[in-house]
This record gives sequence, structure tokens and C-alpha cells, in this order.
Amino acid sequence: MQNHRAFIYLNILGGYGSNVFAGGSLIYDGINATTLALCKEDARILEITATNSIVTCADGVPRAHSEHISDHGCTSGISASENLTLDACPTSERSVTEGVLSTSKHVEQSPNIGVLESHTLNAHFQLHSLKTDKVFGLAELRSLNMDWDVFTYQMLVLALRDYVKKSGFSGVLLGLSGGIDSALVAAIASDALGAEHVHTFMLTTRHTSQSSVNDAQRCAELLGAHHEVVSIEEAFCTCIESLKTYIDTPTPNNALENMQSRIRGMYLMAISNANSLLLLATGNKSESLTGYMTLYGDTCGGYAPIKNVYKTKVYDLVKWRNSNIPTNSLCRKMHVIPETIITKAPSAELKPNQTDQDTLPEYDKLDGILSLLVDRFATREDIVLSGYAEEEVDLVMNLVKKSAFKLDQVAPGPDIRAKS
Repeated sequence: MQNHRAFIYLNILGGYGSNVFAGGSLIYDGINATTLALCKEDARILEITATNSIVTCADGVPRAHSEHISDHGCTSGISASENLTLDACPTSERSVTEGVLSTSKHVEQSPNIGVLESHTLNAHFQLHSLKTDKVFGLAELRSLNMDWDVFTYQMLVLALRDYVKKSGFSGVLLGLSGGIDSALVAAIASDALGAEHVHTFMLTTRHTSQSSVNDAQRCAELLGAHHEVVSIEEAFCTCIESLKTYIDTPTPNNALENMQSRIRGMYLMAISNANSLLLLATGNKSESLTGYMTLYGDTCGGYAPIKNVYKTKVYDLVKWRNSNIPTNSLCRKMHVIPETIITKAPSAELKPNQTDQDTLPEYDKLDGILSLLVDRFATREDIVLSGYAEEEVDLVMNLVKKSAFKLDQVAPGPDIRAKS
């Protein structure tokens, strides 16, 4: 920025569907730069002094204000010594369309006065001392090598809070399975809305372990969210009986596994409809890209807060959240997700002794391959050269290809990536 004049860069704050804007506006005075807060409203008071202004007159000749311009038939309408003060208030207090930086004034045109074609103002910004809370800005993240998890988590909270508010719902609900994905979504929702506006449900079948029931209950208690345990076994049995002509019911298969998930989706959607609660889908990016999800089952929902978060990053965010309280959190406590949820093997619990790795590679390998394939557009050869086994690369690429149609049918969610 050394070759630039002074400028102010304004960035919007808040979530708009899948787009999330972090704030962090920038003020540059020609020598130094200062940034406003990320992920929350912030303010700076500036004093702007016009040190020199240039006008282009009707004859096409640029002239400074210090020149006598009345004989040239032009005017800028601005005094060369005019001082301007900008009060940079949050958008909730001041409209961003007020034109607070405008230096133009109405100029009465007459046959004797030329048309003002352009006006350039060289301004000097003086930053008034203003106490603000310490925040994690992009510049700080880069210069201090600060963990990206802090920024990511706070952006997820901001995105969900804005989406619920703008959609007009009174709160949210989700299926809390005792797994790490739904636990993270419950924590984000509690931070965004307050735990009193978060309703969680544990919907059990014959394959649900008691440890998962206990973990879900404990997580809801730590957060302070409303929680209920409801058995859907009877509904599951009824569906099996009615479909026994078409499904080999004694043998566990994908149809029976997905049936449980879809019964849960139907149950949660009914509660959503009846109570003006937004249903949150809890799937992560690793599952979505590989199709490890059930359409019209665990994909049910109006918003998916972690749909663009890889599974390995889910663990990082949970560990960070247990040791920290996010900026502007409405759930001011730590250690909100039980350690037993973090340490146990991930499982959908749709059949006996099931784990995610029955179908998928280990998540550290899976996410590494997916990141290269999807985020960096790497070829198969490049991914193999990066150190991944050919059979694992082929498996992941095949899963992504076969399940691509599912991606168009899942709920929207915030797109949080390390990009400017």
C-alpha cells in the first residue's frame, strides 16, 4: 500500500445465506493502517482535513484551490481549509448510505460557471484514541500466526445468528446424537442464540448405545439447552412391517439404515413446523462430499452450520471451544462438550458395531485427499505424488463422483474459507 493515497475500505458485517462477511474495515492514512474489529460491530472516529483539493474545470485544466479560479469559470464548492469530521458508527446506529465521506456541495450552475467534472481530495486522517476490545483480525492472524480456528468458529456463530434472525424463527432444533458433529452444532447455536433458544432431541432405536444417550444428555446439560429423549423404535418397526414385501428385513442393509435416519428427519421437521423452530442439519464437509449422509434424513433442515467444515477441523473447533468463549457469545461458559464425545470412534449407529471407517478412510487421510481434490483442484497423479495410496485416492474420487447429485439437495450453510 506504499504507493496509495489515504483511503478507507469498508467491509460489510454479517451473514447473508451462504455468504458471511467478517467486517474488519481498513483505514489507511498514506503511512499507517488500522483495522476495525472482525465478527462484531466496531467504531472509529476520524478527523479528516482537506490539505489540498484539485478541480478539473470546463476547460479541462486541473487547478488547486489556492489558485484564483473565478476567472476560469469553475468552482469546487469546497474551501481549501475546510475540516471534515467522520463519526464511524456501527451500521445499527448509522446508515452506510449516508455518504459520511462526501465532500461535495451543491453548485448552482449558470451560463457563467463551468461544469465541475471531477473533484479529488487529498485528505489527512487523524485517528482519535478509542478504546476497543482486543479482537482477532486477519492481519493479526497472519502476522502472529494465530490459529485459524478462532476466526472460523466466530464466523460460524455470526452466520447462524444472522440467518435465524433474518428468517424470522424463534429458535432452532437439532438431533443431538451423542456424536461430535451434532455437539459442535449445538454449541454454535447456543453461542449464537443463547441456550434457551436451542432445542435438542435424542431419537433412539435398537442400535442406539446407552453411552450415546448419556453423552447427548450431558452435552445438553453443559450447554443449558432444552433436551428430550424420544424412542422411534415403534415407528421403525411399523415401517419395516409395512415394507417387508419389498425389503429383506432380517438382513441389515442400506435401506433399513437410511429408514431410521429418515424417520428422525420426519420427526424433527414436524416439530419445526409446529413450533416455528429452524431445523439445523449437522453434517460436515467430509460426509457431504463423499455422500456419507442420508437424503431426507440427516440432511433435513433449513440451515447446515458446519457443511463446509471438514471432520478433522470439527475436532479442532470443539477442542478450541471447550477452552475458550467466543467473542459476543450468548453462552458464557467453557467445557461445553463432554470429553467422551471427543474421544470415541465416530459412528452413525444405524447397525450393530458400526463405525464411520467401515465405509470411509481415516479422516485425516480422507480430508487431506478431499482438500487437494476439491479445494485445490489437484489431479489424481498430483494427489498420489503427495503421498496418498492409490487405492485410497481412487476410493475417495469414486465416492465424490457418485454422490455429487446429493450436494444440490442439502441445506445452505456458511462458506468459511481462508480467503480475502
